[in-house]
Amino acid sequence: MAYDFPNAPTVGQAANGYVWDGEKWVSSSSGDTAFVKKTGDTMSGNLTMQTRIVLTKSASAQSSNIDAELNGKLRWTMQYGNETVESGSNAGSDFALSRWSDAGAYLGSPLFITRSNGNVILENDLTWGGAAWTTYTPTLTFASGANGSASGRYKRLGKTCAVSFIVSISAAGTLSAIGLPLVVSSGFGGCLIGREGAVNGLTWVGFITPTAGGVIPYNYLNSGAVGVGYTLYMSGTYETA
Repeated sequence: MAYDFPNAPTVGQAANGYVWDGEKWVSSSSGDTAFVKKTGDTMSGNLTMQTRIVLTKSASAQSSNIDAELNGKLRWTMQYGNETVESGSNAGSDFALSRWSDAGAYLGSPLFITRSNGNVILENDLTWGGAAWTTYTPTLTFASGANGSASGRYKRLGKTCAVSFIVSISAAGTLSAIGLPLVVSSGFGGCLIGREGAVNGLTWVGFITPTAGGVIPYNYLNSGAVGVGYTLYMSGTYETA
């Protein structure tokens, strides 16, 4: 069945069971409730889209927002391009996730990303979620005589690894290397700090080098000599590959 609609209808004009509302033809039996108005509307059900949502700003000083409310009060705002003016060199229209009080007052933006350089700014401290640190068994390398065992834990965030381990010495000699849980970055080393906690309480440091692939331990005399009963505690962070 083909319908013949007027080419230039006026608001309220009826044709074939439909009424022109100034933008589109709507069913005269259901009225506007069966359609979403281009000028703005409220939906009572879910909206499913098969392609994408496009948020368009008409000026750089405007923002493209998705807001979450409770009883008309803002709770969260996701800004896919905030009000920061685009002044050139990719500046402006930054990303922000903002939070609001029970009364709908602005509380802050816990997450902010600068469009020009991708820098991520966190408003508060970052809390690591998930399970406890991962356990691992550090490999021990002895240059002479010594023997012992080790246990450790680590947590990775991006390319940063926080590590802590304990080395127990059962035979005297020289400890030349302690294994790390993750591969060290080829461009940078570092140091771990620790102490002997069972015999003399002296300070130890662990020198991290990409070539060694682990920690080279030294006491305050720049020596890796260890005695029976030594317990070395070390911890710190390093950059992973």
